[in-house]
Amino acid sequence: MPVASFEGLHFGTNGPYTDGYVPPDVQVAAGPNHIVEMVNALGRISTKQGGEVQTFPLAPFFGAPSTDFLSDPKVHFDVASGRWFATVTDVTTGSVLLEVSVTDDPTGAWTGYAVSTTGCADQPLLGISDLVVVLSANDYSSCTSRPRYLGVQYWVLNKTDLVSGAPARSMSFGPGPTLFSVQPVQSLAPTDTQFMVTVGSGPTSTLTLFSITGVPPGLVLVSRQDFAIRATAVPPSAPQPGTKNKLDTGDARVQDAMWADGRLWLSLDDGCTPPGDNLPRSCARLIEVDTTNATIAQDFDLGVVGKYVFYPALRTDGEGHLIVVFGESSSSEFPGVMVADRSGTDPPNTIGTPQVVRAGEAPETLACSGSVCRYGDYFGAARDPSDPGIVWVAGEYGTASGWATFIAAMAETVRFTLSYSVQGGGSGYTSPILTYVSGGQTTNATLTTTPSVYVLDAGTHWSVPSVLVGSTGTERWATNQAVSGAATGSGTVAFGYAHQFSESFAFRVTGGGSGYAAPSVRYNQFAASVSNRANLTDWVDADSDYGFPLSLEGSNASERWQADSQSVNGTVTSSGTVEVRYRHQAFLTFAVQGPTGSTISPGSGWYDFGGSVQLTVGAPTGWAVGEWQGAGPGAYSGTQASPMVIVTGSFSETAILYAGLTIVAGGGGSVSYTYTGGAGTIPAGSSHTVYVPPGTNVSLVESPSTAYEFTGWSGVATGNQSSIRVTVTEPVQVTASFSLTTTAAFALYSAVGAVILIALLLAVAVVRRRRRALPPPPPPELPLPPPPPP
Repeated sequence: MPVASFEGLHFGTNGPYTDGYVPPDVQVAAGPNHIVEMVNALGRISTKQGGEVQTFPLAPFFGAPSTDFLSDPKVHFDVASGRWFATVTDVTTGSVLLEVSVTDDPTGAWTGYAVSTTGCADQPLLGISDLVVVLSANDYSSCTSRPRYLGVQYWVLNKTDLVSGAPARSMSFGPGPTLFSVQPVQSLAPTDTQFMVTVGSGPTSTLTLFSITGVPPGLVLVSRQDFAIRATAVPPSAPQPGTKNKLDTGDARVQDAMWADGRLWLSLDDGCTPPGDNLPRSCARLIEVDTTNATIAQDFDLGVVGKYVFYPALRTDGEGHLIVVFGESSSSEFPGVMVADRSGTDPPNTIGTPQVVRAGEAPETLACSGSVCRYGDYFGAARDPSDPGIVWVAGEYGTASGWATFIAAMAETVRFTLSYSVQGGGSGYTSPILTYVSGGQTTNATLTTTPSVYVLDAGTHWSVPSVLVGSTGTERWATNQAVSGAATGSGTVAFGYAHQFSESFAFRVTGGGSGYAAPSVRYNQFAASVSNRANLTDWVDADSDYGFPLSLEGSNASERWQADSQSVNGTVTSSGTVEVRYRHQAFLTFAVQGPTGSTISPGSGWYDFGGSVQLTVGAPTGWAVGEWQGAGPGAYSGTQASPMVIVTGSFSETAILYAGLTIVAGGGGSVSYTYTGGAGTIPAGSSHTVYVPPGTNVSLVESPSTAYEFTGWSGVATGNQSSIRVTVTEPVQVTASFSLTTTAAFALYSAVGAVILIALLLAVAVVRRRRRALPPPPPPELPLPPPPPP
């Protein structure tokens, strides 16, 4: 079952590079995080989702000049060392090039090596075990002019040297002319033995197994064992629709080989007549060797009625399921890619029904000789080291533009490691139930808080509940993770269920207005902060915080809708409704224009619409509110000392302080004053303060009373002019003084003197009259006689 797939490299343009080689010789390898594909003569690194990471030509990758002819790439990822290994033959130099990655990241650095051949190395092969890396090739005297076969040559290299980047100590064997196409085996489990297998190029009834032990520069031993197998046959060429040209299905050499846990599987092209068919066709030969007991465990052909299959590659997954990828075509089907899988419980010498994973689109006719066109020369398969239940496969298919490759991840089963947890506490819920398919049967399992492993049939459906049993309409335990899907790959999932309450978030506005927007309420949902417009009801994590904005959108520097700061934040501890009140407010600016020390109350700020404000000014001595200047809707302009304003919008009020001019009219005359905006008279012997805007000119005119004359001004003005002008810039006083005229004074003094004379005469007369009325005075007293002598 394909659990992932994507297109690979193809003939023609691949980004900035053009590939004109035929056939592609497609290879694939899987690492912890990447897929590496190689063809003649390009490579590509992709993510496991098919995203292209890097496409590159093979010549610079292998450190070869761009003029060198490179062919037959191989690439593997070795789990034991965590390194990538890649090989290619350099026809120009007659050598096999080897690259080893420095880390498990194929986009990083690689270390290059090379082994020399005795001629032209055709189809170099690569195998890896715990201790050594083995390269093999079919040596020819030449790759271009009348090549003569020399035999199989293989090299055993010290793996530790390669992994550490040191010069590789190695040992070379051959060429052996009695051998052909000896396939080093890719080891997928720990082993100190490196195996190789060959069946020649067919027909044959013998399978030869080589066992290599030892590590260069020490003693390296190679043992050989022959096994009897059913006779192989050279496969016939495969027809394809739309052309008389057939596809070259190769010979009967070994195409691929792998070993794990004492079982060695190999594949090769073969000729057979599938059961139920009546024609000989090209088939895939599959052989299993029990290396522990040195026996052939299985030996059978994979044939498809009415189809020709070719270039099989294989791998087992971590559970021992065998995955085989191969090409297919027929007189009615264009060249495509098929996959078959074999379970460990299947009867011996059988395999599941093959399925097409990529159908062909056109015949392949790019490189034809006579009526046969090149194809293959091999496909690729690799176990995923991060998910051993997956085997990655790569194959070639036909398009109208030439060959193309396709990559797929195949799995028989996948392993889910699952657990769950609850955030936010609470009680009354039950554990989630996993529903899945295993062994073709639907199964239910209760998840626990401890991770447990579940084996699912690949591609089947699984599910867990999104809301736990025990939840209600106001309280629940829910997850926002994917709770169902297809089993497309092994993985670990910890389902997190959040304890949540159904919470309503509302708002209201007092004071009216328009132009505002509903507030965005911030709250937590599944441990993530979310924001939505009130009024709404949503599920909110228990014991998590929420928050409203302090001001509504639409507020500005002069008008706003404001909430009380203590009401906009809180914690959700139960299901309910949170309502926040926003007051419509206007910004009022209050100022006073006057001397230092002037004050106004209240101060500038935000005030609720519809409210009233009583304005009061504190003026220094000699100053008083002369007028108010207001601007904006509802503002007051006038002369009230302490006006009351109603808030209907944003406005400003400025109190203008006037300076006081105190006018004193002395006794004997009055003072008249005039200024722009006012006039009046100060009676004699009184005073009055006139408040005027600073800078005002006040004209003063003295007016003496009868018998009086003006004597002069004092205070802010001096002199004896009858009229003066005073410019008032601050509180001041001016006094007009008056005195009697000379005549009036003489008359006054004369009258006063007469009055005094009369008063004196009257006083004398009174005295005299009193004297006449008094009796005569008594006689004087006589003196006393002296005292007698002692």
